[in-house]
Amino acid sequence: MTPDPTVIDLTVDDRAPDDTQHVDPHFDPHFAGTPGGDIAETQTNDNGSLPMLITFIGAIVAIGFLKSWWIPGILAGLLFMLFMHELGHYLTARASGMKVTEFFLGFGPKIWSFNKGETEYGVKAIPAGAYVRIIGMTNLDDIEPAEEHRTYRAQPYWQRMMTICAGSAMHFLMATVALFVLFVGYGYAGFNGPPWYVDVVVEGSTASALGIEPGDEILSVNDESFANWDEFGDVVSNLEEGPVDIVIERDGERLNLAGELGLRPEDVLLDGFGLSLIVEDVDVGLEVGYLWPNDLADQFGLVQGDVLVSAGGVGNVDQTSLAALLRENNGDDFTIEVQRNGELVSLTDTVELRTDAPFRGFFGVGPVFVPDSDPGVGTSAGLAVEDFAAISKANLVSLGDMVNPSRWFGDQEPGVQRRAQLQRADNATPVQPTESGDTNRPLSVVGIGRLIADSESVQQVLFLFAIVNIFIGIFNLVPLLPLDGGHALIATYERARSLATRRPHRVDATKLIPLTWVVILLLVGVGVWTVTLDIFSWPGS
Repeated sequence: MTPDPTVIDLTVDDRAPDDTQHVDPHFDPHFAGTPGGDIAETQTNDNGSLPMLITFIGAIVAIGFLKSWWIPGILAGLLFMLFMHELGHYLTARASGMKVTEFFLGFGPKIWSFNKGETEYGVKAIPAGAYVRIIGMTNLDDIEPAEEHRTYRAQPYWQRMMTICAGSAMHFLMATVALFVLFVGYGYAGFNGPPWYVDVVVEGSTASALGIEPGDEILSVNDESFANWDEFGDVVSNLEEGPVDIVIERDGERLNLAGELGLRPEDVLLDGFGLSLIVEDVDVGLEVGYLWPNDLADQFGLVQGDVLVSAGGVGNVDQTSLAALLRENNGDDFTIEVQRNGELVSLTDTVELRTDAPFRGFFGVGPVFVPDSDPGVGTSAGLAVEDFAAISKANLVSLGDMVNPSRWFGDQEPGVQRRAQLQRADNATPVQPTESGDTNRPLSVVGIGRLIADSESVQQVLFLFAIVNIFIGIFNLVPLLPLDGGHALIATYERARSLATRRPHRVDATKLIPLTWVVILLLVGVGVWTVTLDIFSWPGS
């Protein structure tokens, strides 16, 4: 399966204080007492051991052998993404003349490292992140005067921005390559899915009244366009009841159609009338499956097991026609005839549909999708870039959702609660009307791993790899320390103030430490919360 791209939580690269650009020496004992930036002498005496590294790798392989090979596979993929992120920082820092003293995968105790030139490269025990250390990130770094010209803070604004943004750029590059491979090698139809046109028109629906025909391509609804079938559904369901203008293309000609947007028939019956219908026997008709006590259907005198014979004088009604008749006769007397225990029973009452139920527009068409085609290498490159933009837009929307309390705690509208009640009634099993048991929420690295493990093909893994990398890249650019975007914001503020005052300005990092720790604790809290959900509340677990 593929995930809703609007719901992935990437705290895997949102690092603790020994972050990509500002590592507190006290987080690693071998920095203790070392003058800022002058660490080469201590590095040569504490490089861990190669046997320890082999043992560490062997332990991971053993977990794969005993438990699941997905575990080392996912870990390797995670470390690869972290490595590439830090490689971006490392390469641009070196190209800008900055001094990089460390390049490590993992945090915590050192397992193994080696020195080459002025940089120590290695692996640490906790594979939950990675970092490079560039000297002179802030005014807190005490750097020898002879090396001040090689500090991050001494470089021009454009070089600092290039270095800071390089990590996210590497994620974007990896995602684009993955999308390109999907287009070229697997006939991938794109994030928005394949093009579609109308295949089915529901009788009695808005589409039917407008004259929509199979083969029509719907281009816009009320001047709002959409990229795929799902977006079309979202546009329609979120419209207010009333006039609707549709633009379609039929046989190469554009047509403008106008009509009235209706309700989804099941919503009229379920939310407005309080009735659930089932098809017990197609030759007999629809049967009353469930009624909500004291709702209108109950007041009419309908009982569970009644079979609808006619409504408002119209025989052989289905859900669509019954919903339309109820809406047309709202406020008037209305007669429903049912077959009950072999007898014909006539029920008459005044239709007063509930108005507090949420409105969800119903258009009444079904899609047929255009078959996939082989786009070729050149076209695939362009499609990969277009898909990257579409996924990025969806991820930006998901970031906005992450700060919405109802998105996290599962607040639901009455219609959703009614559906949960309906499922409970029909299946005689408890159904919680919350989102705590699904994956349409922020995910931790554990959740991402479980999605990968549930993937059914290489295509799905590549698609997830692209989405994850795009989200990491965007999330790291959020303008808060210790994320890369926080450093970019500081560099931009320093540049703007320097231009305004016509003299160099540097931010005092000590004033930002409390805010940085608030963000760190928030990220840790979100990480713990999502990991807990992904372990104990995963669907089917």
